[in-house]
This record gives sequence, C-alpha cells and structure tokens, in this order.
Amino acid sequence: MFIMNSTFKGAWEDILTLKYILERLGFLINLKKSTFIPVQVIEFLGILEDSTNMRFLLPEEKVAAIQKECRHLVSHRVASLSQLSQFFKPPSIIKGFNI
Repeated sequence: MFIMNSTFKGAWEDILTLKYILERLGFLINLKKSTFIPVQVIEFLGILEDSTNMRFLLPEEKVAAIQKECRHLVSHRVASLSQLSQFFKPPSIIKGFNI
C-alpha cells in the first residue's frame, strides 16, 4: 500500500487506520516488510518512489547494471535477436500494465 498525506501526523493516523482495517478483514501484515514511519522516498518492488517530487527512479545499482549491459552490447557491435530482446524486455514490475 502507498499512503500519502500532507502532514506527518495525518500519515501516521492513516497508517494505523489502514493496519487496523486490514487486520479486521483478516489480512496478515508482514511487519518485516512494512514501514510504519512515514517517509518521502521509499524503495518498493525495486523502484524508488519519491512522493515529494512525484517521481519514480531506478536505484543506482540498477542504473549501473543497465549501463554495463549497454557497454557490453555496444562493444560486440553485433547482437543476436535473443540478446536484444533480453535487453529491451520490460521489467517484471510493469508487465501487465498498458504503457
């Protein structure tokens, strides 16, 4: 779940309310994977979500991996269709979305 509120106190209250409702509905909350302290930037499913600037960013290590793969493909000057399709396939996070 992604909760936004204009104040820290409001966000905290929203988090507690949502947790209460989900538990009453029978959902199990994984506390290890949950963040109960409101933050403005969080990594979710491998993407950094910045609620202050309303942006979604790739973590530096993912950017570095993409750059490395680009350099590898360019250095060989020839790539198979399979290599290109692996490089240009959409990340698993956006499969199923119409973009």
